[in-house]
Amino acid sequence: PRAGALCEFIPDSDSLLLGDVFPRLMDALNVAYQEYADGGYPELLDMYRHRAAVIGHHVRVLEDSTESDPPEIARGRVVGFGDDLELYLEGRERPLLRGRLMMEPHGNGNPSD
Repeated sequence: PRAGALCEFIPDSDSLLLGDVFPRLMDALNVAYQEYADGGYPELLDMYRHRAAVIGHHVRVLEDSTESDPPEIARGRVVGFGDDLELYLEGRERPLLRGRLMMEPHGNGNPSD
């Protein structure tokens, strides 16, 4: 997984309008919300865990701050998420409940090295 732009996935991106994208996005969000509202949280959580790009990768977690260089809270390899989306790092006894997540660049033990 990587960041991307809609124009990379649509052949005629010059004709792409927000009015074309927004209704489809809202439909997808509505389906997920209805699944959640109907008790489907475990399935959504499993899907999130399965699709999470950070599992197995080395990350840094920084304080959620307006500072240009916020202090680091933790660093390590992501081993999973808890039921409330708390982040578990290898070798760390307690999960992280807040902070800004930054993936480390390649060369730091990431699976794709």
